[in-house]
Amino acid sequence: MSTNKTFTVEHRGCQLSYNVRGEGPPVLFIQGVGVHGDGWRPQVDELAARYRCLTFDNRGMNRSQPIGAPLSIEQMAEDALVLLKAQGLESAHVVGHSMGGLIAQHLALSARQRVPSLSLLCTFARGCDVTRPSPWMIWTGLRTRVGTRRQRRHAFLKMVLPPETLAKSDRDALAERLALIFGHDLADQPSVAMKQLSAMGRYDATSRLGELSGLPTLVVSAFHDRIARPELGRALAAGVPEAHYVEIADAAHGVPIEKRIVILGGGFAGVKCAQTLSRAFARDDAEIVLFNAENHFVFTPLLADVIGSSVNPLDVVVPFRQLLSGVQCRTEEVVNLDTTKGEVEYNSSDGKTCRLHYDPLVLACGNLANLHAVPGMADHAFPLRNIGDAVALRSHVMEQMEKAETYRMSSGGAGFFPLSSSGRATAGSRLPVRSTTWSEAVPATFKTSAPRTSRSRLSIRAIRFFPRSAKDCASLRVAKWSTQV
Repeated sequence: MSTNKTFTVEHRGCQLSYNVRGEGPPVLFIQGVGVHGDGWRPQVDELAARYRCLTFDNRGMNRSQPIGAPLSIEQMAEDALVLLKAQGLESAHVVGHSMGGLIAQHLALSARQRVPSLSLLCTFARGCDVTRPSPWMIWTGLRTRVGTRRQRRHAFLKMVLPPETLAKSDRDALAERLALIFGHDLADQPSVAMKQLSAMGRYDATSRLGELSGLPTLVVSAFHDRIARPELGRALAAGVPEAHYVEIADAAHGVPIEKRIVILGGGFAGVKCAQTLSRAFARDDAEIVLFNAENHFVFTPLLADVIGSSVNPLDVVVPFRQLLSGVQCRTEEVVNLDTTKGEVEYNSSDGKTCRLHYDPLVLACGNLANLHAVPGMADHAFPLRNIGDAVALRSHVMEQMEKAETYRMSSGGAGFFPLSSSGRATAGSRLPVRSTTWSEAVPATFKTSAPRTSRSRLSIRAIRFFPRSAKDCASLRVAKWSTQV
């Protein structure tokens, strides 16, 4: 059974509170300013099935009381080491966010043998680069402390989330949800926060980063981060030999609390996935983005009925925005996947190449009709994947019927033309069955004074691929249908 227990250990005047959840290789998560250890819950929820996750309240925060010893980055790194020893762990992968990144760096510098890998999120090497006030930080920080409680919450959201997320979110609901992650109402700041900022401003690991050579290190920054600016993350990564740097294009300082699920493909699988996920997550718990070349869903089994004119083309399509409430639907062309960075690359409507971070990615692209698989097919065959294909094929069928009717009227004989359907998809397999639709529609559409006993003949052939063996996967079995029209 997976472990999920809370412990306390006394160290230098403070009862340090920490939680252990999951089984597997140990991972130690270290939080930043004003956030309790449970702020790592989104990550722990995903990783506990495979890793032993240790989270804790920094000294003076939440349940780790009283503050005890004077607060410093060195002291908080020592506290983290004490927790590893209390659990009897020789080592643990270390993840730190913001101030937690400074603590993680010092832990790796002071106890290198206990840190097999280092992940530094939205952080820096020199604390004063962040604590030194900028006009934006002064103004936004002031707004988090002055005004109504609602105004203070909204100002705090601007510090940690990107503009795009805020623009489409219910900010009150979002603030309420994030209060559970941060461990306090966003309108209030923990009393220890100013001491944490002071400790952060005094710490500088810049001159020692080279000592981390050979330690697998990941540095992650966010493009919209106004606190741990991306240039600080790049400088940190440059200082650690062989460190891997990732910059998330559409995120801000609150990277660990943001979740975006990207779905590629708007067919049955993609739409069903989007519907299921939108019901499973509240709108502010996860952003769901669906990419599809068209902005509507096509009920493909009825495409054959569109060809047969028994169904109006508009009756087999539904706009995604009507079908998928709470899902962001985009029609930009996705041109590349970067699985290392967890990003999709797409061409925006203004021709620019943009990147979008995902966590996780769902591939539901379906397939494309390959008309080049059989020689000559591309020159003479019609694909049947969307409404445009169905309308084009319907027009072609009607045109052939008109030619057959013209031939019958001029010669007095029966006009004949074949129609073949190839494929295992639902629309293709239904096409021969819909021959009865044409049988019923044509007498009403093609009315002439010619005797009704002399009728054109429509032959419909369905070609389906049934491999007989692995060596002969190109074999065909042909079923034929024909009908009088």
